[in-house]
Amino acid sequence: MTPKARIAAEVGWLPGLSPSAARDIAEKLRDGRCAELLSALADLPGLDRANLAADLCARRSGGPKAVRALLSAHSAFTTMSVMSVLQSNRAAAGLGKPDTELLDHAITDLQRKHAKAALQGVIADTDPGTCMTTLVKEFLDSGDASAKLLNLLAREYDAWSEPHLSRISDAIRDTLEKARTSPQDDTHHRHLTALLRDWDRLSQPTQLLEQAKGLDEPRSKKVLADVRGFCLWLANEKQLFELALSITQALHETFAELPSAAIQLNEDTEALAKLAREARLEAAMSPLLAAIETAKERMSTFVADLKMNGFGPGGSGLSEALYSAFTSAVKRVDGTDAEHAPWNIIRELAIELNNKTENHSAALMLINGLLQCTAVRSPQSIKRKLNEDKRTIERNILWDELNRTARSGNTVTALSAIDALLPGASVDERHFLQDTRKALQSRRRSRTRRRLFWAVAVIAGVVIFVNANSPSGRRPSSSGPSLSATHTQAPPVASLTTTRDDGEEAPPVGTGLVLSKRQIRYCVYQSERLDVLRDLPMSNPEIDRFNALIVEQNQRCANFRYRGSDLQSVQAETPQQRLTFRRDAEKILASWRPAPSPPVYRPTEPTSALPSETSARPTLDLRTREGAIAAQTRLRELGYYSGAIDGSWGPSSSRALKSFKENNSLLPNEQWDAETERALLRK
Repeated sequence: MTPKARIAAEVGWLPGLSPSAARDIAEKLRDGRCAELLSALADLPGLDRANLAADLCARRSGGPKAVRALLSAHSAFTTMSVMSVLQSNRAAAGLGKPDTELLDHAITDLQRKHAKAALQGVIADTDPGTCMTTLVKEFLDSGDASAKLLNLLAREYDAWSEPHLSRISDAIRDTLEKARTSPQDDTHHRHLTALLRDWDRLSQPTQLLEQAKGLDEPRSKKVLADVRGFCLWLANEKQLFELALSITQALHETFAELPSAAIQLNEDTEALAKLAREARLEAAMSPLLAAIETAKERMSTFVADLKMNGFGPGGSGLSEALYSAFTSAVKRVDGTDAEHAPWNIIRELAIELNNKTENHSAALMLINGLLQCTAVRSPQSIKRKLNEDKRTIERNILWDELNRTARSGNTVTALSAIDALLPGASVDERHFLQDTRKALQSRRRSRTRRRLFWAVAVIAGVVIFVNANSPSGRRPSSSGPSLSATHTQAPPVASLTTTRDDGEEAPPVGTGLVLSKRQIRYCVYQSERLDVLRDLPMSNPEIDRFNALIVEQNQRCANFRYRGSDLQSVQAETPQQRLTFRRDAEKILASWRPAPSPPVYRPTEPTSALPSETSARPTLDLRTREGAIAAQTRLRELGYYSGAIDGSWGPSSSRALKSFKENNSLLPNEQWDAETERALLRK
């Protein structure tokens, strides 16, 4: 009859049921007919349902269903509704009204008992962690009275899981130590991944509840720091990027509920994925790059092998070795972002043969070998470039043929070369070819000694002009390191108008003009400078500027009249200026290049391979007008972009960026990142 004990007994029984219904439930409990009671829970009033569900949980008979019923039952009654039931029962017994404060204390104490009972229902499940996670997800945002009981249950669960998580944490640290002694032993990494999964199953309910409060679960945060430190060590010290990426992805799955870890793990994953791709690409490309280096070191032997059997499966010697390395590399990178790389590497070798050594026939064999390759799939964009390269090299060969036959006096072959060159000629080339054809035809018709003399003189002029426009870099059309590069507008030209002692003067554009000695000196000296400049290594944009100088030289100096003594005097002084010509050429080339950037040193700390929250991000945003204009302007300056600078980043801008990356040893894609920004803007 003690008030506190009596009210505790009342709220812990079945106060909302009739005596007969209560006796029926008690009998079923005594007989162990829990399944019948579990299915009848939904028909009971809130407090009665909660008490019966708690009893079933404590008996470990109802499993998750009983726990779920217990949590939902606490949202079905209030202190006032319980007070009403108790008052009705006491009135029938002739007892006084229950005390409200005592009732509040009794319900609070009942909730603690129910939380302990609910834990028994959770751990009775075959997978307590998953069971608890499901319950937390269902009731976390319910906003009703069950949320309080859920928090009480979470505390009970946290205390129960503590020793289990402690054992897993110790096992993780032990596994990390073993993995550091033998990092490539896959056994340790599989064990570590399994331990992380075990941790996630047991710890996730608590992580979810802490996440709802905007907090990190402390034990999980400590484990994350230990394992992430190991990943940094794998990446920075051992360059095992694939392995570090795999473990980081497991961390992301395990600790996705830690608010502070999500951003860092995303950046780690992105950085490691990039490093892993680069490592795979390096491994795939290494044999091909080694074969390329061998071919360059033994260039004469390679060219001989190439000319003997071509570039293909039937090749021989160095050519066969290069083809085998090429097809192997293509297969290894097929379907990746770097699938164009092997093709571009061979294409660059062909470009070097064409532009640097002027071995056009060997370059054509390489390009034809790539076009005819059936052992591996070739991307359509590469085929288009290769076909453009082929046409350019074939025209180079025709120019060589015209040069050679004009020198030897083989008029018929020279005229045939002109006919073949005319269809694709530029305006300047067309004028030159037509004038040359008239001169050659005039020579062929000549019969008298005097007419023959003048025809030979014309041919000599033709030879000079052809030499000034040969594939070595003095022809109006440009092959350049990027054979497919075409521009509708020549880039700015760094022309020399006056030099030592004001002895040079650029003549006006035109043909048939009588030039002064100073103007003749400009033509002869500039030609010498261009000869030196042609042999210096140049990038694609620099080749374009060089070709623009050639066009300007042809426009001023291709066809002029002079006093014989003036020309002889200039020719006599020319050999003494060779060193000056080289210096002038180097200055011209230097004027085309931006000032070198200061060296960049990588930090040696363990986190160097993985970015912080503020690093490894580009400063320009191509989605903004200002960012797009800056990138478009720079791409146009370098000769990759010919569209409008309008601040709208579209397909043409993306293609220009991809071409720039392909030619600057970056991943051949359209992605804008910090590395691309540094390369483009020379930061």
